[in-house]
Amino acid sequence: MLESLRNIFKHLGGGFLYAFLLILRTPVDTLLCIINALFLKGVFEAMEQGTPEALARCCICFVAANGFVFLYNGILWGEFAVFSARMVGKLRLKFLDALQGLPLGRIEAMTDGVWITRGNADVKMTWDLLSGALNIPHFVFAIFRIAVASVIMYCISPLFLVIELAVIVPHVFLRHRYVVKPAEQLIQKAQKETEQTAVVASSLLAGGDTVRIFEAEGMLEDYYTESSLNIVRTRLKISVRKAWGEFMQLLLGRGGYLLLFLLGCEMVRRGGMNFGSLTAVLQYRGAMVAASMMLMNSLVEIKKNSVGMKRMEEVFDDKQ
Repeated sequence: MLESLRNIFKHLGGGFLYAFLLILRTPVDTLLCIINALFLKGVFEAMEQGTPEALARCCICFVAANGFVFLYNGILWGEFAVFSARMVGKLRLKFLDALQGLPLGRIEAMTDGVWITRGNADVKMTWDLLSGALNIPHFVFAIFRIAVASVIMYCISPLFLVIELAVIVPHVFLRHRYVVKPAEQLIQKAQKETEQTAVVASSLLAGGDTVRIFEAEGMLEDYYTESSLNIVRTRLKISVRKAWGEFMQLLLGRGGYLLLFLLGCEMVRRGGMNFGSLTAVLQYRGAMVAASMMLMNSLVEIKKNSVGMKRMEEVFDDKQ
């Protein structure tokens, strides 16, 4: 897939700017998590010590830090939105230019419905992959957040990190094995069925006279109906796989919290840590769980949209 990304940006340009904006945006979610964890830790410690001044300082620092991060994030996403709008327009123009440069035999080998699908769906899927929600940007954000939260949890207590990894790693493996991979195959199947349905619909609408001459209306209508039902069945199977993923998140996610609560309460009782530190650990644990879910959901979307990117790449390469 990395080779496909390089190939797309070779045609579009702007790869360095895209990577630069992505790097600038990556720490934002992690910073918000750290700010929230430190705020709760400071608040509970100030309440335990009975110091209103420390509590007020925590609140002021929390508001100021969040204001700075949100301002930075807003400016950055504004720049990224402008960049995305410019690039998606360029992608459409490049696709039309590549289509005009294809050999006539290559164009006539597929129907108008297929090319219309590629010009709309594949362009959208390609740019969703690069800038959409739960795609490459959020995949990068999730990896960074997991790495930073793991380091912080290790510094607080290596045992906490071991327990967390013992819960998250099987969760990620099972979700990838039984949700992500099957969903990828089903998404590819749904994409092909959508193309076939578009071809039949185009034949019924554009070639009505020819269809009536050969008395093929009934056959094409039956095929269109069956193909549409197959699309619905395939999308239903995708939804079932995603539902299984949500069930695993509920089971393993809550189970990890119970283990940390039991261990943390025992450490607080023995004086090994205070309640503020335990609250901060739970915040970092929540960040790791949310990031792992983001990682898995991003993998599903990346697999789905990479199909459109590869087909756009085929058009560009055929032109050459």
